[in-house]
Amino acid sequence: MPKRRRPFIDRVKKIHEKMVAHRKAQEEAFEDSIVKVYTQAKEYNYCRPWESPSIEKWIGSGFVISDNRILTNAHVVQNHTFIEVRLANEALRYTAKVKSIGYDCDLAILEVENPDFWIKAQPLEFGEMPNIRDEVSVYGFPTGGVELSITKGIVSRIEIQEYVNQSMKLLTAQIDAAINPGNSGGPVISGHRVVGVVHQSIHYSQNLGYIIPASVVLHFIQDSDEHKPPRGFPDLAISTQALESEDLRGTYGLKPDQSGVRVVSVAALSAAHQLIQEDDVLLKINDYIINNDRTIKHESGKRIDFNFVVQDSFLGDMVIITLLRKKKERVVQIKLTNAAKSTHIVPPKEFDKAPTYYIASGVVLQPLTTNYLEDGWGNPYNAPSEFVSLFKTGKKTKPNEEVVMLNRILASPETAGYTHVSDEMIKSINGKQISCIKEAVESIESNRGTHHTFVTQGNQKIVIKNLTEKEHRAILEKYDIHFDRSKDLRRPGALSPMAVKDNLLLFSKKRIPSEKSNDRREEYVKEHGEDGMREKMNEKQNEKSKEKVNEKEKIVYMEDENEKRNDPESGNESREATDSSFEFELEERSSKRRRT
Repeated sequence: MPKRRRPFIDRVKKIHEKMVAHRKAQEEAFEDSIVKVYTQAKEYNYCRPWESPSIEKWIGSGFVISDNRILTNAHVVQNHTFIEVRLANEALRYTAKVKSIGYDCDLAILEVENPDFWIKAQPLEFGEMPNIRDEVSVYGFPTGGVELSITKGIVSRIEIQEYVNQSMKLLTAQIDAAINPGNSGGPVISGHRVVGVVHQSIHYSQNLGYIIPASVVLHFIQDSDEHKPPRGFPDLAISTQALESEDLRGTYGLKPDQSGVRVVSVAALSAAHQLIQEDDVLLKINDYIINNDRTIKHESGKRIDFNFVVQDSFLGDMVIITLLRKKKERVVQIKLTNAAKSTHIVPPKEFDKAPTYYIASGVVLQPLTTNYLEDGWGNPYNAPSEFVSLFKTGKKTKPNEEVVMLNRILASPETAGYTHVSDEMIKSINGKQISCIKEAVESIESNRGTHHTFVTQGNQKIVIKNLTEKEHRAILEKYDIHFDRSKDLRRPGALSPMAVKDNLLLFSKKRIPSEKSNDRREEYVKEHGEDGMREKMNEKQNEKSKEKVNEKEKIVYMEDENEKRNDPESGNESREATDSSFEFELEERSSKRRRT
């Protein structure tokens, strides 16, 4: 090789060695702060809500923060039964517990009780929300290896996006670093400070992932410190329309220098219900001018959806809104009392609980939830159009309102002709309008008629026999269903129909006075009178008491004889006598036990 190329090769080697050394220093700097999370969890089937959950396991990432806490994603520990963590530079795992969890923002705080874990663990500090074109490093334990992984990327977008875990729309940042399963919950670091938490990616695109910005993370941590459980992110519970059309703006009387958004609807349970009306135009929120495309210009220079101002506040805070109503400006103050999606009639995805259900006469009822739509159709948007409409825009008109679904009708001779019926929304049961599952239970259990009548939202009518307890148990046994309702609908200490049946069988084996014994009792009363009957009963009671005393004396006698038998000074004759009497007493006691 020519000598003139040697200096160039040496320089390349030095650069490479520096890069390797820098990368190693980076890894070592955070090895005492980043953890691998091992989770075992329950997974319920909302299509068959009576079934026991399956047990699943997965891994994720997390990192140590102040006050001996670990931060990770909520979906890393959702439905958990057991959690373990280990530091990146350690082999030993430690048991962890969930201290606080927010499924709306996909964040969770873990704690480890073992003090040995905290000897080496070092907390990371938070920085500010990243800016576009900032370089960041993603730390975690993605699939494909067991050691700590580091990838780099650039922040390319910051906007309000949907968080997949509960379909909430919160602030997120897009980066072009590789994010894979196992990365979830890991820190995103810039300038030795945490600027975000990894939480989701798009499967069909390469090197495209999303992180939860530091502002959202700090909001969750503060909420967790002040409330147990955390109350979540507030929501105005209104729908708006962009006013990018000049003709549309003119219809509502906006001047050329004004901008805003039109109010499409206000939820009946919204805190803004009496203050904001349909067709109002929102001009400002706090000190931010609302643009025609629903955005505001944040002090950071970013254009962000105006809902960010609400989400950056806490439940109980006030927001000031300037609006235009019938071409006149008004200013209203609204106290934020609605948590995100709390007014939706289809609740966000449920975690850490078994599905709610109720079975009567072979009919399986349960509330319409996001879990029901996902388990039934894979994605809520793949469900029938009436369900999709409720999922997207359906709002409650009163607290605790929910859509009651007829999941299916279990096939049996009593339900013949209806086994094809499934996934129907219930309007009424036995003539009563139904607005929640508890009303459905009450309407069925209070029915003393021979049949139950179900009417669906499509006005289909289902009439099924009001089954006896024996017929009801037979259907449940056929499908190996232990309870006819979920735990949240049972009375405290309630037994399953199977257990009730077992108890009845045990009870039926107990001695119950026959008709002949009752006849003999009546004859004795006629002959000797009630007083004579009482005397006879007292005599029997005294005899039983004497038998108990005699039995106790025999037991004491046996114990004395047993002691003599064990006495080394006693003879063989006494041992033999004691053995024979002991056997006789055992036989007599066992015969008494059988008679009883």
